[in-house]
Amino acid sequence: MPLCKRMQKRSHQTICKRMGNVTCYPPLHDNIRDVYDKASSSSKTPWKISDNSRHTREIQGAGCRLSCAEDHTHEVTKNCYRQTKIGAVALWDIGTDTGEIASAVTVPSAKTSDLSHAATQVSKRTNFNPSALCSDRWPTKEAHWAILFGDNVVGRLGLFHFIQHLLKTIRKRHIDCYRALNQLLDATHVYNQHHCERLLQALKAGTIGGRPHDDEDILCLKSSKQFRKRCRKCLRKKMQPPDAICKKLDDWFVQFEVTAADGSRSALGSLDPITKEPLFTSETKEMVGNCKLKAQFLQDPLPLERMCSVVPPNLNSQHGLPEHLSYRGESNLEAFHLMLAHFGNNGVQETLADNLNLTRTARHNLTMRHKIRLSKLTDENSMRQRSKIPAAWEPIVSYWNHAELAHINQIAQTAGCNPPFD
Repeated sequence: MPLCKRMQKRSHQTICKRMGNVTCYPPLHDNIRDVYDKASSSSKTPWKISDNSRHTREIQGAGCRLSCAEDHTHEVTKNCYRQTKIGAVALWDIGTDTGEIASAVTVPSAKTSDLSHAATQVSKRTNFNPSALCSDRWPTKEAHWAILFGDNVVGRLGLFHFIQHLLKTIRKRHIDCYRALNQLLDATHVYNQHHCERLLQALKAGTIGGRPHDDEDILCLKSSKQFRKRCRKCLRKKMQPPDAICKKLDDWFVQFEVTAADGSRSALGSLDPITKEPLFTSETKEMVGNCKLKAQFLQDPLPLERMCSVVPPNLNSQHGLPEHLSYRGESNLEAFHLMLAHFGNNGVQETLADNLNLTRTARHNLTMRHKIRLSKLTDENSMRQRSKIPAAWEPIVSYWNHAELAHINQIAQTAGCNPPFD
């Protein structure tokens, strides 16, 4: 045993003995990680497949029929202890319209040449035939994606990156920052009026949000993050036409600009009362012009009815509002990045980092498939079965390892019993 680990073990024993006559002590954190890593790669299970292989096959089985989205994320690479040595600068992934992740690989850079092999492997799947592609760099490298998915694939710039291009040029600590963000979102899309009306009724009745809301409470809620987090799933989003986006971007710029050029519209913005700085930086005006040029790539590639699926409300739900699952690949992909970032900063060996990331990615896919299954349960018998499950517990996946359930079914059939699981 190395000297550092021997000293660590001895100090661990000393601490436990000072707490009392303790002769047994829990394993060290290094041992726990090593055991988990070894167990994840072991196929010595009754169903004869390791967790590593099972999760890999789960990701490789994801298909696409409408739209997909590709992007890079960097936080998760901090899992690897020697990320610079092994060339793990970023993680490239591609998500489907249903929110599943079809591929997630570490790449040495954000260049297209470094992700080309993984993208080619995905394009060769028989169940991966997207009609549209969302990319944070579109229309850059348009010819490359046309080779992989065909000339008929429709390219789009996702709304998230369209907004981020502008937010990177403004000062986040300015007092008007969040108000500017809300108005920027209003300039790009609108919500279905019928859905908004039903949501307002539920907020005022107190069936959503925990308590009745008056008009002032609703106004404050709409200008907070809680509204998007709690209520956005009940609303269907429709993108604005390109000309309308360009016009509203000009209005948005004038609304928060402090000094106007000669011959242009009067500026309506103000300085921050603490820092005495304007909201916009020197790069904001140029970025607004670039976003106006790319506004044509924000439109949905398919009719609005095909861009989302509706999950009927559980009979136990108090508000009775359906949930809309978006088929815009980029929004689901960015939600996955936000969740995956929580696994960063671990600094573990490469094999353990792979097992952790594979596990979380595969479970994310199972969660999305569970939500899609709920959206298809519309007949009376299915709704009656759903009513037996509490509404708050319904989105939770009941089991992760379906290979184990299949093994149990096989044991039951061998014994002459009916299989207990679907």
